[in-house]
This record gives sequence, structure tokens and C-alpha cells, in this order.
Amino acid sequence: MELYGLLGAGALGLADFAARFTSRALGPLQVAAAMLLAGCLIFGVAALGLGLGFPHGGLQLGSAVASGGVSALGMMAFYTALALGQITYVIPLAATYPIWAVLYGALFQGLAVTPPLAAACAVTLAGGWLVAAYGEIGRTEERAPVEAAREPAGRRLLVVACALAAGLFMVVSVYLAGPATAGSSQIGTLAVARGAAAATIVPLLLLRPRPLPAGSARWLPVIALQGLLDGVGVFALYAATAVPEGAFGVVISSAFGVVTVLLGRTLLRERVNARQWLGILLAMGGALSLTALS
Repeated sequence: MELYGLLGAGALGLADFAARFTSRALGPLQVAAAMLLAGCLIFGVAALGLGLGFPHGGLQLGSAVASGGVSALGMMAFYTALALGQITYVIPLAATYPIWAVLYGALFQGLAVTPPLAAACAVTLAGGWLVAAYGEIGRTEERAPVEAAREPAGRRLLVVACALAAGLFMVVSVYLAGPATAGSSQIGTLAVARGAAAATIVPLLLLRPRPLPAGSARWLPVIALQGLLDGVGVFALYAATAVPEGAFGVVISSAFGVVTVLLGRTLLRERVNARQWLGILLAMGGALSLTALS
């Protein structure tokens, strides 16, 4: 379980770092649809090549399609947040999603929430609040402070809401896929769920068509890589949640934020102020503490 959590953290962290570029270059919906289609193709071919089963029957197929639909909502929310805000602002908020996994475990799987576990959840939430309250959603070291001061409150609220919703929808989508993975295969379920997610987003694109920017084709290899990495991350979560202690694997995977934030700070020179660093440390430390206490 721990290995699956770590695999999920690495794959999701790299995929989300790439999403920062593609979502701004092409648009959140366009990238989400293309990435999901790529994932559907990659993992569908993998399932066929390995002789693995696909979801079939009402319950299995319904759970896979429902999982894909919810994951599409989460992906749209996440890519919208990345398109509007910097990585070091968005990721710590999205990485608070282990709280939803722990709540699910407590409500539906008999997971005992001890006082230390509850305290770790509170610390995680406090870290996310600090990031949201004191981070500049679009600031890099090259931007003047006065530009950050002009950031509209509505934009900040939208970024916060989208980042938090993305984490919630991801956890819900993983647990919804449970009946499908139990009755078929995790890779086959992933292919169907990716296809269902793409089918959710494509109609929205058709309702509001817009021409792609010049040179969009050069982003296709990056989007394909995103589809592979994001799919591997979700596969790891499927595998982790196949056991009763699955919430803990989800918690471990939240370390993906460390990968993405450090890449954003190091390679993109995204500014992180002192209070935001404290929030990042609390959010990530709280999430990792959930693992140690679980």
C-alpha cells in the first residue's frame, strides 16, 4: 500500500507540473479532454495487450462510468485553478484531499479517528488556509508587488474553490471505481473511466468551440505524457484502495504536492512568501502525519 501511495505521489506530481504549461497554452477544457483521450487509448491498449478484463454488466460498468464522470469534474476544476494561479498556490490546496479519504473511511469503512488523527487533519486544513490567505495566486519573482496587490478577490475565491473541489472529486472518483476494479481489472477500469471522463468534457467543448492557438500540435507529446502519468497515479490509487486500509494509501499519495511545488519554485521561480511556506509545510506535514498515525 505504501509503495502504491509513493508511486501515485510521483506520477501525479509530474503530471500536474506539466499541466501548468499545457492548461495555460491551450485552455483547461482542451487539455483535460486531450489528456483523458490519451489515457483511454494508452490504458485500453495496455489492458488488451495484457489480456486484462474490462468492466461489464450494470454495476461494474456503471461504477466505472460514474468514476470517470466525477474525475472529469475534478480535472476541469484542477486545470482551471492551474490556468488562473501559480503551482505553489494551487497544489497545497488540492493536496488536502486526504482529509476526504479519512472522512470516507471513518463514515463507511469503520476507520477509527483518534485525537492525534483528528489533529493531523486540522493541521492539514490550517496549512491550506494559510496558503489561500497569504499566497499571491499569479506572482513570480519577475512580477512587481503592485500587480499582486491588484488581484481581484473573485479570482482568488475561484482558484481556492477549484483547487479544493479537485481534491474532493478525485477521492470520490477513486472510491466509485471500487466495484469495477473488483469485478474486472484496474487497468481496464481505468481505460473505461478515462473514456467516460473525456465523453463528459468533449460536449462542453462543442458547445463553446474556440480555435486552438498556433503551434498547438507541439504540445501533443506533453499531453500524451500527462495522460500516461496521470493514469499511473490513478492506477496506484485504485490499487491502494483495494484493501480496507486504502485511505492511508491515498494519504501517502498527497505528497505529490511536494514534487510539484518544488518544481514550480525551482524551475519557474514562483515566489513563495514566509507565510505561504509555513502553510505548505503544515499542509504537507499534516498529510504525511496522517500516514504515520494511521
